[in-house]
Amino acid sequence: MVNIVVFGIGESYRNREHFFKENSSRIHIVGFIDNNQAVQGKVLNGVKVYAPDDIFQIHFDSIVILSNRYKKEMSRQVLDLGIEQNLIWDEKKLIQNVLRGKRTLYNGKKCNCYTKKEKILIVTTNMGFDGGTMVAVYAAQALQNRGYEVMLTAPIIKENLLEEILQEGLSITIVECLPYFFEEDREWVCYYDIVLVNVFQMMNCAYQISKIRPVLWWIHENRSIWNSIYQDTQREFNEINSREWMNRLQVVGVSNVAKEAFNHFYPSISDRIMPFGIPDKYIKNDNNELCNRKIIFAVVAGFAMYKGQEILVRAIKKLSKQENQMIEVWFIGFEETVRPWLGLEESEGDNFRFFGVLLHKEVIKIFPQIDVLVCPSLIETMSMSTIEGLMYGKLCITTDQTGIAKYITDGINGFVVKANDPDDLKNRIEWIIQNKDKWDPIKRNARNTYEQEFTLELFGERLEFELKRCKEKFYEDIVNVPSTISQSKGK
Repeated sequence: MVNIVVFGIGESYRNREHFFKENSSRIHIVGFIDNNQAVQGKVLNGVKVYAPDDIFQIHFDSIVILSNRYKKEMSRQVLDLGIEQNLIWDEKKLIQNVLRGKRTLYNGKKCNCYTKKEKILIVTTNMGFDGGTMVAVYAAQALQNRGYEVMLTAPIIKENLLEEILQEGLSITIVECLPYFFEEDREWVCYYDIVLVNVFQMMNCAYQISKIRPVLWWIHENRSIWNSIYQDTQREFNEINSREWMNRLQVVGVSNVAKEAFNHFYPSISDRIMPFGIPDKYIKNDNNELCNRKIIFAVVAGFAMYKGQEILVRAIKKLSKQENQMIEVWFIGFEETVRPWLGLEESEGDNFRFFGVLLHKEVIKIFPQIDVLVCPSLIETMSMSTIEGLMYGKLCITTDQTGIAKYITDGINGFVVKANDPDDLKNRIEWIIQNKDKWDPIKRNARNTYEQEFTLELFGERLEFELKRCKEKFYEDIVNVPSTISQSKGK
């Protein structure tokens, strides 16, 4: 049990109240300190709030600063009070010191038959309903369908997603200290024969685990000016930010865009791509005839400047009044509060609808109503929503700066427009509005593209090939590798 003082009771603490409740057997909050005089002397969750100057009235092991925005200033304030540097922890230090060795296993709710001898571990970052999470889930499904024993592992998972994957028969181990890796983690990792490390943020896991097991590191990130994932991760793990150790594992991009982004920082390390696949949810909907209803254009993505949603709004504004009356634009993934960033006044844009953040199963229910799936991104390594659009046989528009553009021939199985070009996007939208009689062959070709490139079965084949290749390279290069637990017990 560690006795801590939490500095600040604002949003940073409120967002983590559940974390402290879940780990109350390991973490004991003995006091709060806060610069706000209005809360000093009050009691929060049974614990008193002190002024920072009164900190020595409390017996504690460490002071925890949860705020990232004001961490530097708050640390300086505590140091000036006479607190030693090693007693000042941020959230990462807290997790490292307190959650080390903590693992929680959740077993899938279906009985699975394992016909392959290899056991696969998939390590990924915090799991929500984002694309990076879902491809890890689909990788687990694809491998399990091929007879492998598979375990997902992540530091955090949303409860709704946890229930979904357990119902699918997948198992997951929550290891809250990830991506940090300690000596005691070696034993449970060595139970598995091959490890898939998902996303660049898990670089430390790729580095540590590749010493003891074959690792396939799957990269999804771009290197746009709007995305600091590379820089943030490199800064956090600066001591391993070099390409030398990367030769002992296999690095694959989800697309050429992802591969080239990785090679920008680590030249010539990644020479292959491994696109993902998704489960087939397609049900032919004969009752969704256009008739006199509006054409539904939709973007399925959280709001971000590089996602290009504002470019779509600009394109729509360029349409005639009559054309605007013929369509609706659905934004699935964020609330109406972003209107100012989209360039929409309160009084304009009656044909725009905002659905907010939805569960993945809720998005899937909406998909049959969509006519045109739009990915207006300024840069995107792939596009989960576009592949879902192909799967449903929808008209799909993407930009030439996305990984999925490689698979789309303009006007044949979808549409490719210039990124950051509202005029080009507007022209394609006009064509779609004016040529309903030419939709069907494009939609059939879109569905064919899914069947030829992005099914879960094809994904499983690609995964199996890359994992075997990874394992062969590892055992060619490295000796004195720890055996799996199952092998050890058999000796």
